[in-house]
Amino acid sequence: NNNNFLHHSTELDADGNLWIPLRYHPNSETAKALGLDEVGFIDDGIAKLNLNGDLLYKKNILEIFLENDLGDIIFRGPDSHDLIHLNDIQPVLKDGKFWKKNDLFLSIRNQSIIMLFRPSTGRILWFKKGPWSRQHDVDIIDETKISVFDNNKSDKLGISEFNNYIVYDFETD
Repeated sequence: NNNNFLHHSTELDADGNLWIPLRYHPNSETAKALGLDEVGFIDDGIAKLNLNGDLLYKKNILEIFLENDLGDIIFRGPDSHDLIHLNDIQPVLKDGKFWKKNDLFLSIRNQSIIMLFRPSTGRILWFKKGPWSRQHDVDIIDETKISVFDNNKSDKLGISEFNNYIVYDFETD
């Protein structure tokens, strides 16, 4: 049990802890300082819990972007009260060529961004906006590839005929 507002995916990391998207209610201090709480902004973060429900780590998505000098990306998105909408946190279970054990892949739906984040340093190691659109799930295939479940959806055009399953290879981009 945990009293935080947790939502969407629940993923186990290599140490047997859970990574779950966290909703801030009311908004985080960062959102308040930016004046976003006044417009009904939905504020997401990442949370790490042990199996007893104890909160071990939490970090706000806005803070991650701002601390990595990428604030302009988050504020260029769709005109919405839900600029982030974190869908999935995929913990890295073992080292690969482009990531290390305990790094996290984050799926930020409303920005169509997948990012690789290292909680131990607070740094974004990599991010990519598209070719996916309003995607959900990220999975690690092998030491150089991830898969992305792409909703293939545009705010202006609606849902395309089919969703996509995209494999991204870090070696070949």
